[in-house]
Amino acid sequence: MGELRVKVFGHASVLFEIRDKKIYVDPYSEIHDFAGEPPADLILITHNHYDHYDEKAFSEIETPDTTFIVSRNVGPVDDRYIVLANDQFCTWEGIQITAVESYNINRRNPDGDLFHPRGVGNGYVVDFDGFEFALFLGKKLREDSHSGTDFEDGNVGTSIDGVGDAAGDVEVAKKVLTEVFLGFHQFHGCKITIFFPNFVC
Repeated sequence: MGELRVKVFGHASVLFEIRDKKIYVDPYSEIHDFAGEPPADLILITHNHYDHYDEKAFSEIETPDTTFIVSRNVGPVDDRYIVLANDQFCTWEGIQITAVESYNINRRNPDGDLFHPRGVGNGYVVDFDGFEFALFLGKKLREDSHSGTDFEDGNVGTSIDGVGDAAGDVEVAKKVLTEVFLGFHQFHGCKITIFFPNFVC
């Protein structure tokens, strides 16, 4: 498939560049000014919270041809939007994108409701010709989030948009990915270049 470049802006915001295509995840204007970034071919949105679904950020990078892949709680805003529920997938420009469960089990708002209830938001597994990146929306590791994957202790989750600590990231990454895992809030402004089937950082 060629060369994959990954740029991590911070929080949940990522840019994948492959075969001249630009794929953004949860662009968020409070952590980066997207005005100088290349136009988006695809934008993945994990859920509808303001720091993930940010129309100000979209306005800097979207075009009439930009495709959005979004969770159910975002919904079909216009005909450019593809809505995926958990466990559904689609193929975009030869890249398979699967929506997976990603939810909190402890963290609640002042009304007592879960910040990220099960079955509402999406994590994504993006398959670049057999090379998979996992993107999860959980806010903490271990007891506070789940990635849709059952681990031995039954109570471990993972995220790339808001992890707990670097040591925990490493342990969860070993169980989730065989290639690359980025623990957000640990890697701000990181850039990675991957040359299939190997990668260099």
